[in-house]
Amino acid sequence: MPRAFHCYIILYRVINAGLIILKMTIRKLRIIEFVIIGLIANSLDNIIAIRFAAHAALTPAVLARLFLFVVPFAILSELIVDHPDFWKKVMKFLRIEIK
Repeated sequence: MPRAFHCYIILYRVINAGLIILKMTIRKLRIIEFVIIGLIANSLDNIIAIRFAAHAALTPAVLARLFLFVVPFAILSELIVDHPDFWKKVMKFLRIEIK
């Protein structure tokens, strides 16, 4: 086989490996975003609201209930709504054409 063909195969494999790494990185970034923004930031926001608005003590039972509410909303906001194809799927479901 010609030498150029071998170089083409090697280049193809390098680009393919790079795309796989990039895809894994984007997935990891979405999970990190979910943990930091979805769980930690929303939990801190709720803790501040509970502490200052309700003047309630932060007991383990209150924190458990807080996380019980934070996790589903974090999943909804960070993993579903922030997904790149979410609005395309919603518009398709609603039969609204995007130009």
